[in-house]
Amino acid sequence: EVPLSRVSTESDSVLLGVRPEKLRLDDQGVNSIKGCTVIDRSFIGTSTQYLVRAPWDQELVVFEQNDEGLHDLRVGDSVSVEWDSEHTFALDGAQDINAGADLGDEE
Repeated sequence: EVPLSRVSTESDSVLLGVRPEKLRLDDQGVNSIKGCTVIDRSFIGTSTQYLVRAPWDQELVVFEQNDEGLHDLRVGDSVSVEWDSEHTFALDGAQDINAGADLGDEE
């Protein structure tokens, strides 16, 4: 579910988004993606950045606070990713999905 206040399109086709810090490695919520795989993890001070691959081969970034006993996930582990509905936003699906993304040197 996407709250209407978080929708920025009237199109029938939408792109859904959730900021990385709003994602959690858990499967207890209504909005969850099961069957993801940890492909990288980086400790960044008080948090850990996980790079996970969704079942449809898209990479997702998840930031989690380093909390004793929370997760000790390793590359290759199977995980679920979840988020709260209020953190979901929707954009016009006709937009260029790479607009504004840094795609490296294109000279």
